[in-house]
Amino acid sequence: MHVLDEPVWTALTTLHKHLAIGGDAALRYPPDISPLAAVLTDDTASLSQLSSLFSSGETIVMVRKAPIAVPPGFAPVTMARLVQMVATRSFDLSTDPRVERLTSVDEDQIYDLATLARPGPFARHTMRLGEFWGIKQDGRLVAMAGERLRQENWIELSGVCVEPGQRGQGYARLLSSHVTACIADRGEKSYLHCLESNGPAIALYKSLGYEIRATMNVIFAARTDDEIS
Repeated sequence: MHVLDEPVWTALTTLHKHLAIGGDAALRYPPDISPLAAVLTDDTASLSQLSSLFSSGETIVMVRKAPIAVPPGFAPVTMARLVQMVATRSFDLSTDPRVERLTSVDEDQIYDLATLARPGPFARHTMRLGEFWGIKQDGRLVAMAGERLRQENWIELSGVCVEPGQRGQGYARLLSSHVTACIADRGEKSYLHCLESNGPAIALYKSLGYEIRATMNVIFAARTDDEIS
């Protein structure tokens, strides 16, 4: 098994172990960091342990190469296929003066932009998983890209989004390339996830030098009760 076949599990058991909530069979991120979670196996005990980590009304997001079993007490909201892409060439750090490293001072703006542009599952403090870079206009964040899951030698490019009224200006390309270069500059490799149905985004990442490594599954499910049946 490749380390990226189970990206959430391998992150929570390695470089994000300090953030992991759960036991030997099931793990999740703190709810204010991310709704991502994973199980070691799909047996009943593991899935029940996973359910116990979530409260009624919470949403769970699971990503893996293999089919995903819905934990007890959850109702699927969205099930889809993703492509997992990896960087296959070198990237140069941007010298564009508009590109700036974002800090904790920008956290509210980062969350607000993610809520507006919906780049994928994003919580109030998701930015704390890695570095984020952005472009501002008159002090307002209008585009960003950052890092999320981490494994040994790998970092996920994530949170790539642009304010709807600012799209079409090459911001996603510029920031994606810059974040990938920052990751490579630290001696690590980049990967990302994109909906299989999002042809324009896949074409963009291919033009940057990313290639599809695998097709993945993703599920969003809502906890519907307080008891595990």
